[in-house]
Amino acid sequence: TWDGGLGQLLAEKCGACHGDAALGGLKLTDYASALNGGQSGAVIVPGDSQASLLVQKQSAGNHPGQFSADELAQVLEWIEAGAVEK
Repeated sequence: TWDGGLGQLLAEKCGACHGDAALGGLKLTDYASALNGGQSGAVIVPGDSQASLLVQKQSAGNHPGQFSADELAQVLEWIEAGAVEK
């Protein structure tokens, strides 16, 4: 869940660019903002990891704040399970 660790992961890995500065209009430091997405649209599509821009960017590699393979697997599992908050 977001509250169970995914929110912390995104804040740590993505917060430098997608925190208060909200690069590209995307803020990934709170649940509601993360689900709202940014200028490029939705980055998290609950239940559909392949349609989630977050997964696409991270899967391509070399992204600032790149997830490890284990972290990406956790994000994929969370999104496929519906990207629940609690």
